[in-house]
Amino acid sequence: NITGSSAVLDLVPLGEKASFPLRSGTIQGPVRFRLDGERKAAKGTSTAVVVTGNAAKLTYDDASLTMTLTGGVHLEGDDAVIGGTVDASKAVIRLNDKHEVIEVSFEGSPGKSTLRETGGQ
Repeated sequence: NITGSSAVLDLVPLGEKASFPLRSGTIQGPVRFRLDGERKAAKGTSTAVVVTGNAAKLTYDDASLTMTLTGGVHLEGDDAVIGGTVDASKAVIRLNDKHEVIEVSFEGSPGKSTLRETGGQ
C-alpha cells in the first residue's frame, strides 16, 4: 500500500504477461507506505514482516527490485530487517522476487535509529 500526491508509473502493457504489473515509477509526496512480507524461520515456520513509513519521494525499479526513498525518510518495523525506527535522508529497500523486503540501507547526516527490544527472542 503506497500513497502520494502524484505519480508517474510505467506499467506492463495490456496483454503482456508479467508477474508484477509495475515496471518503474516515481511517487511524489508526502509519500506514505506499508510493505508486508514474510520471513522464514526455523522448522518451517514463518513470521510476518511489516515496514511502514513516509518520505518526500519514492522511486521504484522492478528490474533491480529496489525502492528508493528520499527526503525526510522515516521507517518503522518490528523485525530483524528494521527492528525499531529510522530517520534518514535516503533509504534503499531491496525486495526479493516475491516483492518482499529483504534489506534496507540508509544514508544521511544526521540520521537516527532507535532499536526495540525483542523480548528475549
